[in-house]
Amino acid sequence: MLAVSGNADAGGRAEPTGLMLVDTRTWSIRTLDLGIDTFTVSQGRIVASGPRAGLAVFDNSGRLLYRRFGGWTTWVNVVHRGHIYATAGGKRRIRVLELGTGKQLGWRPIPPPRLLIEDSG
Repeated sequence: MLAVSGNADAGGRAEPTGLMLVDTRTWSIRTLDLGIDTFTVSQGRIVASGPRAGLAVFDNSGRLLYRRFGGWTTWVNVVHRGHIYATAGGKRRIRVLELGTGKQLGWRPIPPPRLLIEDSG
């Protein structure tokens, strides 16, 4: 499976093209969410966000596990060691969520610490 997302120019503004899964055995395409424009993969999860789409987390087969902050512009800053660090709804703080459940664990100030070395596991 190959995950694909991005933006398209819509008269001078970027519009999400959505999050799609491409099965490279059959080249079939399945759209998971049209509001998504960016994603990352961590621990068998696809962590996706976009303008007004909130945060959506899918398993590697494309099944939606949970959604948070629906209708809000949400940006995933980083996913690291089982935690999602995301900005949602224009807040000047980063929400810290548990990757497995989506439970909010706390807040961090902006900007987030910059990871110089990523954990390969």
